Amino acid sequence: MKLMESPVLPTEAIGFDGREFLNQVVAFEKEIEPLALLETCQQIERELGRKAHKTRFDASGTRIYSDRTIDIDILTMGAVKMATERLTLPHPQCRERPYVAELVGLMPEDIKRQYTVLQ
Repeated sequence: MKLMESPVLPTEAIGFDGREFLNQVVAFEKEIEPLALLETCQQIERELGRKAHKTRFDASGTRIYSDRTIDIDILTMGAVKMATERLTLPHPQCRERPYVAELVGLMPEDIKRQYTVLQ
């Protein structure tokens, strides 16, 4: 069951010169394990043409970003906290991306309260 979707917010690429990104936050209420949700998101990305990728870093340890067809991030799953090689919750870069707070701020109050970890 989809609870809410924010408007789409265009933003400049972060970490590389590239085309504009279209960002949106969608909140769902569903019982699902975090890694199962990750698999679903990655399947959608593959179906929409995203190629397999591995996170890369330069010699100084800075993450290397590049253009991609689609990128679905799991920002939070309520109170779930985890850090594995495949998934970290809440998303470790939420606070570094100003558009996340802007989009979460557009959520209805009853849903927004569940996502205060992102603000």
